[in-house]
Order: sequence, then structure tokens, then C-alpha cells
Amino acid sequence: GKIFELNSCQEIKMAATMLARIHHIPFRGNKYFFASIHDPYYWLYDMNKELELLEREIAKEITLCEIKETVFAINSCYSLEDYKKLPLAIVHGDYHGRNLLFCQKKINGVLDLDTIGISPRIIDVAEAIFLMGRQKYGSYYTNNEIIFEFLKRYEEFFPLTNDEIEVAGLILKLRMIPRAKYIRLLKKKSYISAINQIEWSKEAVKLIDKVFTKENLVCLKQKKRIVL
Repeated sequence: GKIFELNSCQEIKMAATMLARIHHIPFRGNKYFFASIHDPYYWLYDMNKELELLEREIAKEITLCEIKETVFAINSCYSLEDYKKLPLAIVHGDYHGRNLLFCQKKINGVLDLDTIGISPRIIDVAEAIFLMGRQKYGSYYTNNEIIFEFLKRYEEFFPLTNDEIEVAGLILKLRMIPRAKYIRLLKKKSYISAINQIEWSKEAVKLIDKVFTKENLVCLKQKKRIVL
């Protein structure tokens, strides 16, 4: 198969349908919670511990000032209890185009299942909007039509709540900031890859604010096309 093609209305609709199907998989108990390695749960559970561990994993010349500011700001206005009140589902945890395989215009494979967990479904939705709504890989210029089509198709199966829409950008920021545990895994492959991941995350956090603006959130609530 081939990976997801950016700017393809047909493939984005199939990606949204597949995600909705994953989120509809039943699990036992409404209070069950299982967070994967990337889950924002850890940042909300113990921010200071996560920052301390992350600092231990990187060279002193790499600054975490921007990451600290972001995490502090989120923790000051949002809590773990708020997070756990969001609708739960079995989430993929890393749902983006390079983890989808297409064959004959249909999805024939979903990859990278080691990040699966039971936690708020908005993690997957926000990440898909952010990464699959780009005009090209390596860029963060977005394709408005593609994002709209994804949300429209997903909500045919699983409508989003206002609470989910309002915190989508906030949750995505925490998802995109790497934890020490993940950086440690990257360092085993390449120290440069680990450092690049941190630098990429800093840039991603800045760009998330441009996608999840107040104006766009209003449009999402009203089921209108967003203006990016």
C-alpha cells in the first residue's frame, strides 16, 4: 500500500471514517483509563516531575523555556480532573497520515499500534486535524477544505461536544510536547533525532495556536467551515 496523500478529499474522508470506527470499539467500564506514552495525562498528573525528567535527558544547551511556559500556562487553567471528564474511547494515540496505508483507494492498514490507550478521543481528532490537514509534509500551512471534510465525516459517526472543541488546541499542545520517556527511546537511535524532536515540538506548539484560534473554535461549534 501507500501512505495517506495530503489534500485528497477521498482519503481524508476514509481516514475520518476509520478513526470513528476505532473510537466506537467498546471497552469495559466508563471509568477505565489507560494512557499511552504520549498521553497528555502525564503532564497534567505531575508537570514538575515530567519537566525534571525531560531536563535530565537533554543537553544543557537545549533550552526548555518555551515548553515550560506552555505547560505552566495549561496547568494553571486546566486540570487532570477536567481532562478525565472528556468523552473516552480506545484511541490510536498517533493518528496521522504516515500511519495509514491505502490500497486501491481504500485503507488496508493502520500502523504504529503501540500508542493505543483508553483516554479522551479528542487527542486523535486534534492530531489528525493538525497533521493530516497540512498542504504538504514538513509544512504547517493548512488546507481548510480538507480539515472541514475530516470533521464533517467524523461527526457523521461521532459528534464532538463543545467541551472537546474548546480544549482541542490545549490538549494537542500537551500531546506534541515529548516526554522524557520518549526522548530516551529516540536517543537510543540517535541523539540528534531526540534534540530535533524537541525543537520540532517547540515550533508545533506555536503553530497550534494559529489553527485552533477562538474564531475557528466558534466555527467548529456552529458546524461551519473554519477559516485558517
